[in-house]
Amino acid sequence: VFGWVWGDETAVNPPELSARTAYARRVSFSHAVLTKDGGTCDETLAILSTPKPTTYRFYLRPRTGKPQDGQDGQDDGQVDYNSQNQILRGRKVYRHHGAKLNPQEYRSVNGAKSDQNRTMHCVQQAGSVFEFTVDFANLAPVELGALLWSLQLEGWYHRIGYAKPLGFGSIQIEVVRVSLLDPTERYASFARSGWHDQDPQRINAWITAFKRAMTSRFGAAFEQLANIRDLKALLADTPPLPVHYPRSTRQPQPDGKQYEWFVGNKRGGKNPGPRIALPLAEDDSAGLRLIGKHGVTE
Repeated sequence: VFGWVWGDETAVNPPELSARTAYARRVSFSHAVLTKDGGTCDETLAILSTPKPTTYRFYLRPRTGKPQDGQDGQDDGQVDYNSQNQILRGRKVYRHHGAKLNPQEYRSVNGAKSDQNRTMHCVQQAGSVFEFTVDFANLAPVELGALLWSLQLEGWYHRIGYAKPLGFGSIQIEVVRVSLLDPTERYASFARSGWHDQDPQRINAWITAFKRAMTSRFGAAFEQLANIRDLKALLADTPPLPVHYPRSTRQPQPDGKQYEWFVGNKRGGKNPGPRIALPLAEDDSAGLRLIGKHGVTE
């Protein structure tokens, strides 16, 4: 629905001129306009970490079953992206912090500024409201239901913008009006626009049609689908534990050496690291242990 254009210019055998190489988009988004200003602030952020793709247990899981820690008998040299018994965990999603949002975690320690962190100006604070419009055309009822559900997410939170790992960018979207155009009415009269607002019952019917289609396709109740359970655990409510990068100490360190956790976690030798795997979101009730580069600290 968002459009597609074939763009592999390096292909040895490009498609024939008669082949379909593009689809026009059927959904577009306007810019968001600030309608209620909740105030702004400037923040010098903690150092944002980088992906650690060689920490395979954070990015992979067994083809059958859930992520496993190092006690599965395999070190990281035996588990990588070419392992036949491993698959990618899924899409990357930043957890909603909710009431666990803690200035200690997103502010630079002692306000220190360096070439590793950023200072953000005019950050919109909680309570700010934006409005935007979504235009769509030629959507089937189930596709419109999917669009509506994806926007509202049962009241859960979207994550957008900068510094999402630190807790910024949590927003809720409310659909306040859905209008459909009747082209026949529009072009048959100068007096009528042809636009008709839809009642809540019809809007809910489209969303229900989408959920039923998902249930029919994947053979489980919509709320029990694995990706829906993941989204709910990550985006719905305040998590049970504090949210921050893995580290070796309870308090953030000014030098931002989060990488030492990963070094200690996957260390080998006579005193190997625990090789902790990132648990599934809905199973994460204990959090990650504190690990230094020389091993577990707590």
